[in-house]
Amino acid sequence: MKAERWEGVYSFEDSPFLMEILTELRDERTGPIAFRKGLVKLGRYMAYELTKTMETERVPVKTPLEETEGVIVRDRRNVVIITVLRAAIPLMEGLIKVLDHARVGIVSASRGKAPKFEIEMNYVKIPEIRPEDTVIVADPMIATGSTLIKVLDEVKRYGSRSA
Repeated sequence: MKAERWEGVYSFEDSPFLMEILTELRDERTGPIAFRKGLVKLGRYMAYELTKTMETERVPVKTPLEETEGVIVRDRRNVVIITVLRAAIPLMEGLIKVLDHARVGIVSASRGKAPKFEIEMNYVKIPEIRPEDTVIVADPMIATGSTLIKVLDEVKRYGSRSA
């Protein structure tokens, strides 16, 4: 039985190419260099997919031959990427190749030892997040999700003070 899908929610399963990259990343035979390169590739293609959800605008463009109409992705300029230090640096590198106007924040977060698994955040540098911003938390190493939840709680504190 296929899992129920939420309307409007994107899944990697919507893209065979992203699933192939993810498969390579998960393979125990993938070495550290191939893993990093795969994360850059994954970030770049994730960003391409994200732009499909963003606001666009038709604009006039004067070419050497004629005037025509082009498209800009307006929301590409309203992105904040929060990089969770661990394996997220190459993922952020791929995202930034497409979302080149993004403001970047960094959070150093790590999970402690069993049985408590307490989350420790030693460094937090997050730009102000405006109401029109799309926030991407780059963290490819999700297991229990507890680190991500703690990071999201911290990110919320940087929302627009004027909103």
